Formats: sequence, structure tokens, C-alpha cells
Amino acid sequence: MEAKHTPGPWNAKHREGGDGMYRTEIYSAQYGGIATCEWTQKNCGNGVTTTYREANANLIAHAPDLLRSLIDCEARLALLVASGRAKLLDAVAAEHARAVIAAALGHNGEVQGRAHDHD
Repeated sequence: MEAKHTPGPWNAKHREGGDGMYRTEIYSAQYGGIATCEWTQKNCGNGVTTTYREANANLIAHAPDLLRSLIDCEARLALLVASGRAKLLDAVAAEHARAVIAAALGHNGEVQGRAHDHD
């Protein structure tokens, strides 16, 4: 499967926009801007509000590394399954990894069997 995304590594940097609001930009030093994370409110209780922005930006910025790691893990699981030494859960994990990789690379639709949906 061929990647169709901007090659990594990606970085995240907090910047103030022209409107005075802070955003976190995800970018490639070689290729430029990837995405911008804006304020996503998170209530911490007792009237304190913070944001998911930095955590979201860090996750997005590490997406190329996460994808590469998942591809490597899937390859190792596939070898284990092919050797006949895999357990059922290994085969299920390998299948799920293949589906997530395909979705991340834009080769199919929704990934089935996600542990959490955040709609």
C-alpha cells in the first residue's frame, strides 16, 4: 500500500493567529503546513476550562510514526500467523491492523471494530 500523505517527520508548534486566538500548527519542515488545531473546550470541573488542542496536535504530529510502527507490527503479526504459531487474538489483531492501515492510507472506508468512537 502506497502512502498518499505528506512524508514525516511532522512537528507541532503553538502560534497566535491574527485574531489573537492561539492555534497549534502541525507541519513538515520540508513540506510545510499539514493541519491546524484550534480550541476544543474541555471542562475540568470547578469552572476550569482547558483545551484538547495540544494533545490533538501531538497525536496528529506523530501520525506518520504511528503508522510506520503499525505497519511494522502488522508485518510481524502476519509472519506469526503464517507460521501457524499465532493465537486467534493475534490473527484478529493482524486483521484489524491491516484495516486501520488501509483506512489511514485512504484505501477503504470506515474501520470496523474500533475500541472507541468519538462522534
